[in-house]
Amino acid sequence: LSGTIVDFVTLESEGAALTRTREVPIIAGAGKLSASAPGGRRLFQSELLTSRPAGRQRRQLQSCAGCAEEVAGDVDGDCAFTSFDLAAYDAVNLDGGSTCAHSSDPNLDGRSSARDVYYLLTALAGKSRFVTSRAVTHHPFNGGALDIGGALIAQVTLTTDANELDDGSRTNVIFEIELPAGNYTPIFESGSLNGTSVTGHWLARAAYKGAGV
Repeated sequence: LSGTIVDFVTLESEGAALTRTREVPIIAGAGKLSASAPGGRRLFQSELLTSRPAGRQRRQLQSCAGCAEEVAGDVDGDCAFTSFDLAAYDAVNLDGGSTCAHSSDPNLDGRSSARDVYYLLTALAGKSRFVTSRAVTHHPFNGGALDIGGALIAQVTLTTDANELDDGSRTNVIFEIELPAGNYTPIFESGSLNGTSVTGHWLARAAYKGAGV
């Protein structure tokens, strides 16, 4: 068993301060194994030696300017996103207080709640991404028989739990598009139709363009 404890948080008792263990290598199982068959014939001998694992570490800035660095998921302003940020969010945002403004609403629903803690948890596990920028542009239709708008361009920039731009290899982005009553045929220059929602809205799967977009 090997690896690295990125950030381990413990609470000894109610009201006590949180204790953190950070960037500590996990090494277990050093020793020697020797197996023999009946009659004393040796089958194999093996030694398991301790070594410092070279596992993936979360990206942390060499110099930290606190919340001003706007590291995705960083709640306590230490320029890294770890399990401690979940505890910090729960203790500060839900019980009253302040934290890094850019991490006060990670799921972007307009308020701070227990759902944000769950979102941070799924992001820490690599199941969700942070939306660090978003833009929607609607270009009016300038002619023809249609009397409503033309091109709709929606774009988001995603960041991973390691504070790196998402590479699109394990991420799907779905936009839900509501239209006024009528029959319309979607035409995609980028992305594709991914069915409709239970309310009849278009579900559009975004295409990866690069650099987290």
